[in-house]
Amino acid sequence: MATSRPALRYLHLEDSQATASSVSNWLGRALPGCKGRRAATRDEFMAALQADDFDVILSDYELAAMDSVTALELAQLQNPPKPFIFLAGDIGEEQVVELMRLGASDFVHKDRLQRLAPAMERAIKEAASGSNHPLRDLVLKRAEARIREQAALLDKAQDAILVQNLDGVITYWNKGAEQIYGWASSEAVGRDAAVLLAMDEVRHRFARSHALAHGEWRGECTHRTKSGAEVVVQSRWSLVQDADGEPKAFLVINTDMTENRQLEAKFLRAQRLESMGMLVGGIAHDLNNVLAPILMSVDLLRTMMRDPEADRLIQTMQRSVKHGSALVQQLLAFARGAEGRHVEVNLRPLLSEFVDFMKPTVGAKIHIELDFLESPAPVLADATQLKQVLMNLCINARDAMPRGGRIGMTVTNLKLDEARARLVPEGRPGDYVVLTVQDDGGGIQPQILERIFDPFFTTKEPGKGTGLGLSTVRGIVKGHGGFMTVESVVNEGTVFRIYLPVHTSGEARAGDKPPAILLVEDEEMVRNTLTLLLKSEGYHVLPAVDAREALALFDDPANHVTLLIADLGLPGMDGCELIAAVRKKQPGLPAIAMTGMPSGEITGMEEFPDVSLLNKPMTRIMLMRAVEQAVKPAV
Repeated sequence: MATSRPALRYLHLEDSQATASSVSNWLGRALPGCKGRRAATRDEFMAALQADDFDVILSDYELAAMDSVTALELAQLQNPPKPFIFLAGDIGEEQVVELMRLGASDFVHKDRLQRLAPAMERAIKEAASGSNHPLRDLVLKRAEARIREQAALLDKAQDAILVQNLDGVITYWNKGAEQIYGWASSEAVGRDAAVLLAMDEVRHRFARSHALAHGEWRGECTHRTKSGAEVVVQSRWSLVQDADGEPKAFLVINTDMTENRQLEAKFLRAQRLESMGMLVGGIAHDLNNVLAPILMSVDLLRTMMRDPEADRLIQTMQRSVKHGSALVQQLLAFARGAEGRHVEVNLRPLLSEFVDFMKPTVGAKIHIELDFLESPAPVLADATQLKQVLMNLCINARDAMPRGGRIGMTVTNLKLDEARARLVPEGRPGDYVVLTVQDDGGGIQPQILERIFDPFFTTKEPGKGTGLGLSTVRGIVKGHGGFMTVESVVNEGTVFRIYLPVHTSGEARAGDKPPAILLVEDEEMVRNTLTLLLKSEGYHVLPAVDAREALALFDDPANHVTLLIADLGLPGMDGCELIAAVRKKQPGLPAIAMTGMPSGEITGMEEFPDVSLLNKPMTRIMLMRAVEQAVKPAV
């Protein structure tokens, strides 16, 4: 005869009489003879636990009398081996996982009470054998795997993801936050977020209150990194609530927008300068039309008036008009970019000569260094305008270092791809020669840095600057097809970088090379002055002190001489003999003779009717007119 099974006994923690009755009816039909005891309050539940007259505990998940998790903990303390099953109406998977991690045996939805009886019998059997519910193990394993996967995804995110409790203390800090802010998770967790990131106090309070009231907040914030640098982030706050709907924490996701904001600022500045350039160009042309008749009238007045006082007034008027005309030319250079004679220029000799010229100009307290990081590629440029650009930057650097310092000039070649070109206003992909002018002066304030290229903007005292220097520099560089950047740190110095496009015209031909002038003069001061004048006009000059040195330079195949300028009174072989010797090697070579002797004492020139003769001293205009006439047939 089969032994009868003892009736199942259960303790039901439920504060709703209707729900308790429904559960009792289901179990009465599914498990005939089972006995249940209801506890509606904490005290009743504690008394039932002490009586220990049950096999399994059932508990509603949402209790008004006490917290259901607390009920589970009390049951484990009082009756650890007794299985505990939750009855839930609407419960999420994360909550189920957490209950089973805390020790719950199973859970049953209230709308599926047909599962309750089998779940109770299985739980009692597993508790007696000491085994775990296979579903519980599966759920826990899946949950742990999902948690690990979610943590890995959070760490791979480029955004900074952090959780802070209601007091602002950081409780979670992902890898993206480490990359953006520089603090490791171990350094950030447990610290006040507002203090760590140097948040604006007013904005932080507003974000917190708005998220508490509306569940979320979005806005742009400026934070500080571990190194002290500023970062601009797009911040999104979401309020996290507990199972009872009470505020628990804030989930904050910050996207680094620093580079985007810098690009926007540079683009807006470029647009502003372009618009200003169009306006200035129109004004400059009108001013030219106003100044031209005044300047011509001054010349006429000088011939008509003999009074010394009137002559002084006319001179003052003339100087003022010329000064105004120079300003107009600078305005036009700013508005239209560089306009001038662009020829292929080798930067190595041009810059070397420029540095030698600038050393006495900047003074003994300023040390100028020139460093060619690699052999510069050729550029198509106006040598005079390039020197104007560099001179302006060097003078500004000198003024920034009143107690002395260093100006470093470097030259390198650089290839800009699409990504790098987008970071620079007006930047375009391509090959460039980069001229860098750097000083270790006082630097430029950030609020001023964006305005330094604006025309008429100057930080110098009244009367000591027109405010057109850097705007003209930018116009010249733009006219050469290039662009420039500036970086500055207060009390550390300023760096200007000039990007000039590489001239790629294929294999050079003799006719494409800039005219090379062989200048022969034994007087050092005259030779140096003439060299500077010719180089400032874009010519390549080969200076020589006498005929022997001149012939050596002429015979060098690397030197493509297109014009000879020789003093007639050279020691040893004189100028006429040198011209004859050179033309024997290259018939018809253009030549210019110079002399300081009276015309009656000049001999030998009758053999060279095509050679121009310049009398010393000559003006710059006279020299350049003679040179242009001489080289024109050879170009």
